[in-house]
Amino acid sequence: MSDNGENGVKTKSIRRVFSRFSEKTTMHAAPYINSATYITAKVIWAFLLVAGIAAMTLHLYYLINNFLSWPKKTTLTLGFSNLELPAVTICNVNPIRNSQLHNTNIRLQRLVEKVDPDNFYLRRRKRFLDAFDNQNLSYYDDETDYDEIQEELERQNLEDYDEFEGVRDAIAEINHRFTELYMDEDIGVREDIGHDIHAMLIRCSFGQFSCFPENFTLHRSQHYGNCYTLDAKKMIVKDSGPALGLTLMLYMENHEYLAGITDGYGARVHIHAKDTVPFPYQSGFFVQTGQETTIALKQTKIERITKPHGNCATSQEFKDLYKKVYTRQSCVYLCRPTQIVKQCGCYDDYDADLFQGSSKRICTSRQDYECVYRVTYDIINKKITCTCTDPCVEDDYDLEISSREWPTNKYSFLIREAICEDSPVDCDILRNYTIENLRRNFVKLVIYYKQLNYQSLKEEADIENAQFASDVGGAIGLWIGLSILSIFEIIQLIVELVGYCLYRNEKLNEETRRRQRNDPTYRRKNGNSRYNDRPVHYVTNSRDHDDRYGPPPSWNSSKDIPEVRIYKGRRSSYGGSSNGDAQYSRPTY
Repeated sequence: MSDNGENGVKTKSIRRVFSRFSEKTTMHAAPYINSATYITAKVIWAFLLVAGIAAMTLHLYYLINNFLSWPKKTTLTLGFSNLELPAVTICNVNPIRNSQLHNTNIRLQRLVEKVDPDNFYLRRRKRFLDAFDNQNLSYYDDETDYDEIQEELERQNLEDYDEFEGVRDAIAEINHRFTELYMDEDIGVREDIGHDIHAMLIRCSFGQFSCFPENFTLHRSQHYGNCYTLDAKKMIVKDSGPALGLTLMLYMENHEYLAGITDGYGARVHIHAKDTVPFPYQSGFFVQTGQETTIALKQTKIERITKPHGNCATSQEFKDLYKKVYTRQSCVYLCRPTQIVKQCGCYDDYDADLFQGSSKRICTSRQDYECVYRVTYDIINKKITCTCTDPCVEDDYDLEISSREWPTNKYSFLIREAICEDSPVDCDILRNYTIENLRRNFVKLVIYYKQLNYQSLKEEADIENAQFASDVGGAIGLWIGLSILSIFEIIQLIVELVGYCLYRNEKLNEETRRRQRNDPTYRRKNGNSRYNDRPVHYVTNSRDHDDRYGPPPSWNSSKDIPEVRIYKGRRSSYGGSSNGDAQYSRPTY
């Protein structure tokens, strides 16, 4: 089939468009399909082109699917620089000083008196734990916490409580009652009856410089009372080893411990990142009295990737609410108080320290506590969950803990004399101690970096955008030999095909209109002729017109002009011919 039109001029056709494309394109196989002489060769090259396109499609599907899964990789690098000392939180394991017990509520005082071991171990034929088991603690119930609401929830939803069945442990019940009564005290009272850093701190030094009680901030714990956090700025460690680390010497005031409540001596220490919430009870470790404990640090800096590859959080909302840097542990721990504030509009008195200075009100009414216990119940049974993701930037610390016996006998006397200068009352007590009991009052803590190198764990996209573009280009070039410019050749082909379709459609419309103009039947039926609906007046040649038919009619407008058909031939009756051979023309008036 030839593409030549009139006078040998090539006209547009679909074949011509594809022929021009195959002659100029750099895509593999297409030129051979067009130029092959034999039909077999055309079929083979067409098959190879289709197979290449199919393979390319599968390859691209794999690449795109892999890219959209947002894979990530973790890069481990080692760095060396001066390092900042982390925050250190220290708690005396005794929450209330015995000398200040009289400032608490009467129920708390009676509970401490009742569980004093002196009331049990002197009795014969009765074990100490058995004596605890037989105690009636109903008198020490907290009247303001509406415990019957919680008990009613447990009875209504007994199947949801996945707990070990059995008799409650007496010591655990005593500690629970004590914590409830302790947390009922006002914040100011709890601070006054707890241990004070000014009395506890014997010596504090960082490298060659001294630090003071004013450098510590108070953190209240429902388990340990007053805890103190050293989170000073610009504590930069410039060399490894204990000499340039943090050294703390503490006086633990063992004579102030509550018998029956505090069953051991020592301190609780938590080392954590700066500006984060400390968790001495959950994440801390004990430091024994009468010993020097050294803690060698190794820092790991973690950087996590954000969406879409990861799901880390900076959580500005958390920082606005608690004035602390977000961590996953703090999010989990603070899930309950956060949900109580959101759903109940108040905070539980257990969480009063968290919301000190906040505009939120404390829960007081029975309706408030019904909401508090309902939220607590739903959190325990995972009906309410908090989305706690890892922070985008985090510092983690590996600890190597070692200890030795400390202090020596002579150094114990030296420390005692230093305490006597500040507290004559405690001095009299310490002078009556044996050397062994005296040493049990002191703790030494040394925190330093083992080395000034650190590990850096950084999450990165496993497939970068540039790498993905390279993979896609490689797949297209491998299977059908396309490059970026070749893709524009295909775009041009598509544009030409669209242009041809528009051209073809216009030609068809033009041909249809031409045929309609030449078809009188179509003109009469569709009203397209300007002569439609006019009267027809048949006449013979003008010279044959005579007066028998009357004078020619007159018309007022061109629309009224009839179609006049002139009969050429022998005159016969009006409107016809004797031999049937007639020609008609349209005269001009």
